[in-house]
Amino acid sequence: MKIAHIHIRNFRKLRNCRIDFDEKQTIFVGANNSGKTSAMSAIVWFLKYKDRFTTREFTLTNWKEINKIGDSWIEKENDDETLLDLSQWDSLVPSLDLWITVSEDEAYRVYKIIPSLDWKQDLVGVRLRFEPKDIKALYSDYKTEALKAKQLMSCEEYKSTDNLKLYPEHLWDFLSQKGNLNKYFAIKYYVLDSEKISDSETDTTIQRTPSIALDADPLSELIKIDSIEAYRD
Repeated sequence: MKIAHIHIRNFRKLRNCRIDFDEKQTIFVGANNSGKTSAMSAIVWFLKYKDRFTTREFTLTNWKEINKIGDSWIEKENDDETLLDLSQWDSLVPSLDLWITVSEDEAYRVYKIIPSLDWKQDLVGVRLRFEPKDIKALYSDYKTEALKAKQLMSCEEYKSTDNLKLYPEHLWDFLSQKGNLNKYFAIKYYVLDSEKISDSETDTTIQRTPSIALDADPLSELIKIDSIEAYRD
């Protein structure tokens, strides 16, 4: 059993990056600022240091769209279930798809992530995605804080100030402070099916959430990471 390849999305500058692993050794080679450290950090953050995520791990340009989600929460006066649809985060949050080759005599070790009874005993996959733990809690708490700021901005005292910035300016600001990112976000795990998910790096359907969600990390007993101190930030 070995890791065949991984697919990183929306992690720092890596919007869509597939990495295939050699049988014995895989070496990243590239110019400075080409994403080598980002790739290594994505592997370590998702598989080892799950509490290391900050807002910097999100691809910078995605925050514009994430802030739009926050703006829609404020603009709607009545609760709207469509605002809480987690699928709108699919293409915006960091994720790592990990594919493992498994032989027939190793199947018992990966029974938790075998996608179906029709599995062909080749690849098994897991999607690790850093996403809201409880979208209703995030929605409610952010809206409460944002409306307080909005109310203060309407006061005459505020209008007399020199454009004083109030917390939170937007959803990014809310998640960047007070430890809110790791309070409201966590890595969730989904079983992947090689028969149903395109292998194309540009296929947008690959971003859709798989139907099988897992309650716990299925990789903790399968993958061990050592010698990672050099990749800490």
